[in-house]
Amino acid sequence: MLGQDDRSDPLLESYRLEQRQLVHIASEGHRFLLLTCRQCGSSISADTQGFPQPDKGLDRIRSHTLSHVPSNLRWAPPLTIRTIRYVCSVIAPTVSVIIPCLNVMKYIDVQLVALSEQNFGGVFEVIVSDNGSTDGLEQHITNHPLTAELNLRYVDSSQRAGISFARNNGSAYARGQFLAFCDGDDRVHSSWLTQLLLSAEFADLIAGGVESESINSSEVHSWRPLASTDGLVLGRFLPSAMGCNIGIWKRAFDSIGGFDESMTAGEDVEFSWRAQISGLSFAHAPKATVAYRLRSTLSGTWHQTVSYGMAEVELFLAFRDYGVQRPTMKSSLTTLAGLILLNPLIPQRLSGMPRGRWIAFAGLQVGKLKCAARNRTFYF
Repeated sequence: MLGQDDRSDPLLESYRLEQRQLVHIASEGHRFLLLTCRQCGSSISADTQGFPQPDKGLDRIRSHTLSHVPSNLRWAPPLTIRTIRYVCSVIAPTVSVIIPCLNVMKYIDVQLVALSEQNFGGVFEVIVSDNGSTDGLEQHITNHPLTAELNLRYVDSSQRAGISFARNNGSAYARGQFLAFCDGDDRVHSSWLTQLLLSAEFADLIAGGVESESINSSEVHSWRPLASTDGLVLGRFLPSAMGCNIGIWKRAFDSIGGFDESMTAGEDVEFSWRAQISGLSFAHAPKATVAYRLRSTLSGTWHQTVSYGMAEVELFLAFRDYGVQRPTMKSSLTTLAGLILLNPLIPQRLSGMPRGRWIAFAGLQVGKLKCAARNRTFYF
C-alpha cells in the first residue's frame, strides 16, 4: 500500500528476482532506487533505467531481501529518488535448512557439499540438529570449513530421542521464514532449494522429489527403487511428503506444532495429513530432488520396513475418524499370495524379485501384523 503522497503515481511493479521477493518501484522520470535496511541501516542505490543491470547495483541488491512495501513509502519532488525500507536478508535469512542427525559422520560432508553447490539465488542457513551422536559430529560441525559459506550451525538436540524432536528443536533455532528439511545421510540435487521455493509461492507445505539410483549401488537400488518423481506418498487418504525432503513456511510449521514427537516412524505422513486437515495447502515439487540413501544391508532393510508397517497401522488408528480406510480383503489376499509365490526360495530368474525387495515387502507386512495384534484390530 502506498501513502497519500504516492496516490498519483501510475506505476507500481512487483516481480521476482531469482525466486526471491524484490519489489522494483519505478515510474516515468524516477530513475533512482534507494533501498534502506530497517535493521542494519545499510543502503543500496541503483539506476532504474534498464533495470536490472549488474553494473547498476544489482550485485549488491542480490545480497538483500525485500520483505514488503511499507505503508509510509514516500518520495519528494523534484528529487527523482525512491526510498524503500526493508529487512536485510543477511540478518534474517530467507531459508533455514534443518538436518536432523544421529551418527552420520561418514555421510554428512556429502550432504553439506551438495548444499554448498545449490543454484539458489537467495540467502540460507544450515542447522545440524544432533539427536545424540557419539561419532564426533559436534566437533566436526563446529570446525567445519563450510561454516561461513553455509551459515552453518550446530544444535544439541540430545534431550529426547527421535527424529521428530531433532527436527522440532532445530526449527526452534531457525531464523528463516521458510524451513527445508533433509537428512544427513542423503544428498540434495543442485536445484533443490530453488525448486522448493518456486512451489512455496503457491503452497504452505511442499513434498520434494526423491530418487534412489544415483546414491546407492545397483543392487541396493533394486530393493526399493525410487524415481525422481517420487517423494509424494499416495495411499487411501491424503497425499504426504517423505521426511527426507519437506519444505514448509515457518509460520505454518509453528501453527500446527511441528512433528509429532511420540512417533518413531511415519511421522512425516502424520505431519502431512495433520497439516492438510488443519487447512494448510499442499504441493508436490518433483524437481526439488533428493538422492535418498537406502539401508545397504538386508537386516537394516528388514528393521526399517517393519517400523514402517507398524506406523501404517498407528496412522490408521489415529486418522480413521477422518476417513482413513483399512486395506480391502482383496488387496490383503493379493499381498499374501505375492509373499508366498515370490519368496527367496524361488530363483530370482523365475520370480523377478530381488531378495532385498522381498525382505522390504515382507517386513512391511510383519510390522502391520505386529501393531494390529498389539492394538487388537485387523489390518494387513
